Amino acid sequence: MGKSKKSFLEQLVFITGGGTGIGQALAREFVSKGARVIIAGRRADVLAKTAAEIGPACTTCVLDVSDSDAVATTMAEIQRTHGEIDILVNNAGICLIADTREYSLLDWQKIIGVDLYGTIFCLQSVYKMMCERRHGQIVNISSAGGLLPTPFFTAYSAAKFGVVGLSLSLRIEAAMYGVKVNVVCPGLVATDIQATTEMRSIADRQKVVQDMPGPIATSEAVAKQIIVGIERDMPLILPAVARWIHLAYRLFPGLITALMAQTAKKMPFVR
Repeated sequence: MGKSKKSFLEQLVFITGGGTGIGQALAREFVSKGARVIIAGRRADVLAKTAAEIGPACTTCVLDVSDSDAVATTMAEIQRTHGEIDILVNNAGICLIADTREYSLLDWQKIIGVDLYGTIFCLQSVYKMMCERRHGQIVNISSAGGLLPTPFFTAYSAAKFGVVGLSLSLRIEAAMYGVKVNVVCPGLVATDIQATTEMRSIADRQKVVQDMPGPIATSEAVAKQIIVGIERDMPLILPAVARWIHLAYRLFPGLITALMAQTAKKMPFVR
């Protein structure tokens, strides 16, 4: 017999970056399965709009995940007022597309601060308590850019590789204490991050997206596959085309690297 499906009924789910994109779609999916959801992000108006659309089972929390003190204070308050968090989804992320020669130290700090340290700060605030309860699940959203080289996304890719390593290593430890850890690596997804990503010295934003390899999935489709992965406690969740990209890179790393190099040469920089 296979594993029985995980029930999300009355589970408390905390989702960072929950106002738009994958986070928003995941919030809808969890609520549809009976969970109580708290969505977090930096834009109160966006969070409020999403929560109003989803319904009373979804509440909001304004939070900058790169601020360790704010994360610790907020998480403690949530656990005091709402109870223990059963599932933490670290989804908040930002990106910069630029020639690495143009990166400042602040660029590196900002992207790694949200994409990697934000994940660390949030899991740090719940992990020990989950271990003590021998119950809980941490779902970290990385990217296909955390599995294969992605030129001109250098800081983003560095952070996302870090999230993959963190998650797969922690999963082995956490299992000894009854806690589950999963990492998700989607490919291209039609999310708010594409519209808000800074593309430095880029002449044509649309061409950047068009030239990226692989089809673009919807947030809704990706969220449904993530839910299945969470239910099955898959170590590495690869929605849509990401599984084939990952397999291709493992089998033919030289070929995929060459294809990425060709894509990089097409990047429409203002010279």
